[in-house]
Amino acid sequence: MRPTSTAGVTTELPTARQLLRRAQTTSVTASPSSEPGEERRHLSLFVNHLSALGSATSVRHLHSPAVWSLIEASRPSLLMSGSVPAELWRSVVLPCLPVCELVAARATGRSHAAVITAELLLQRIDALLSRHGLTGLIDVDRTTPSPNQPGGLIDMILGCLQRLRACARRLAGRRLTRFGYLVRCLFVLEQGGSEWRLMDMAVRLAAIYRLTPNGLPLVLSVAQLHSKSAFDSLPLAIAIYRLIGHQLTHRGQSLALRRAANGEYRIGDWSFLVVPLGELPADHPYRSTYKKSDPVVRDYVWLLRSFTSFLTWMVLIWWSDQEGVGEKEVLWGSIGCDDPCYLRLLTAGDIPEHMGITADHRCDGGDLNQADPRSARRVVVSGFRPSDTVAAFVLLGWGASAC
Repeated sequence: MRPTSTAGVTTELPTARQLLRRAQTTSVTASPSSEPGEERRHLSLFVNHLSALGSATSVRHLHSPAVWSLIEASRPSLLMSGSVPAELWRSVVLPCLPVCELVAARATGRSHAAVITAELLLQRIDALLSRHGLTGLIDVDRTTPSPNQPGGLIDMILGCLQRLRACARRLAGRRLTRFGYLVRCLFVLEQGGSEWRLMDMAVRLAAIYRLTPNGLPLVLSVAQLHSKSAFDSLPLAIAIYRLIGHQLTHRGQSLALRRAANGEYRIGDWSFLVVPLGELPADHPYRSTYKKSDPVVRDYVWLLRSFTSFLTWMVLIWWSDQEGVGEKEVLWGSIGCDDPCYLRLLTAGDIPEHMGITADHRCDGGDLNQADPRSARRVVVSGFRPSDTVAAFVLLGWGASAC
């Protein structure tokens, strides 16, 4: 129990664990034998417990899974009920619902539809952009006029007339509504955390190398927001890049992600394949850090620790000759392939994100079992932070170091 004081009176607020236990005890189970009066009583008890959670000063420090478990205990009765006050919905329930549940709740009645609006989705989107460090780098289309803007009301009225006129065409062609567009944007932003942060770093690096001809932010377009199944069919990091890659160019060539018939992926003139975990030998150094969301990839004779390593490698080496971009080597030294310090630098774990980006790759001739592959590592030390204006990296490989 946590004490809280209001107007000189100290009361005991239940902890999240106690609230969860109460909610599970009083949860509504859908069965033919349930009495309507008993169900309403259980739901009323649950709403009271939820209200207590909403009034607790510690609610903002709770992790969403704990709060979500509390809400989950009385679904679907909670979602279908009109007993929950609108303010409680906004402050406690809705922040815990993933976008798929928001859509389901919105369809249950007008009261929920009045609360779950495009503005609510935009608030959630802005919060996620900030959390992932994407503000100013990646954004959604915000061109819908507001009534508070000059001419906004007239534009909205004209827009309504146009939408009515095009209603039949929209239904026939299944055109995406603004709410549907924002739902898809929110869905993709809810997926992953580290993958979005790594993409944030990659986009900043690409901007410094002038690969963003239209500047920043890169806007999530309707054309790239395919179905959930299409998004889920790709490893998460690759799926995220597909949303924005078409807005990057190198010497006039689009860097959009394409899929070849043989299973290869293509970006510009370069092809790569995803290497499944099962294909890596038991003692392979990339096996221990393998992530299905950001998998090992192969570019012919080159093997890269992850797709984001591949992107970093491409920007630094093959897409670094954009017009107006200059490079300078400031230091070079031969260390020796057998030097213990060199080997530690080459094989050490990832550097903390705030210090640098690590991109590991090795040349194994296309053979995962090659006895003596040539390994290299690039560590980006500048160019990925909001305040960085130049890119700088250290190369370790073949017994030498350069930067």
